[in-house]
Amino acid sequence: MWLIRKTAKANRIEALRRKGVHGQFWEVIEKENASNQSWLWAKDGKIDGSVEATVMAIQDGVLWTRNYQKVIGIADVVDKCRLCGEQKENLGHLLASCKVLLGAAIKERRDDCARAIYVKACWELGLL
Repeated sequence: MWLIRKTAKANRIEALRRKGVHGQFWEVIEKENASNQSWLWAKDGKIDGSVEATVMAIQDGVLWTRNYQKVIGIADVVDKCRLCGEQKENLGHLLASCKVLLGAAIKERRDDCARAIYVKACWELGLL
């Protein structure tokens, strides 16, 4: 029985590796030498199923972006970013290089720093 389970697990992992999108995930796991500790958050069952599904989708790179839709052939769309219109709309672009989102993040970070400095100055001057 143990050998059958081990073989079934190995076959499933091999089938996933052959898939284009899921194969990328396994390459990262092997490259990073992920340990069993990496999976504890999912095995504990302390998070909602929808949260787990979203995290797995992010890891697999299958978020519903225009680039993803074009690559898998579901929709005939232009894969340019809906916000800035310059680069392909994928997770990496949205998180790190979209000028529209990056501008908002930079402004928010600057405002947070200015607020912290203001509160600290008021505290030291006895105004708070």
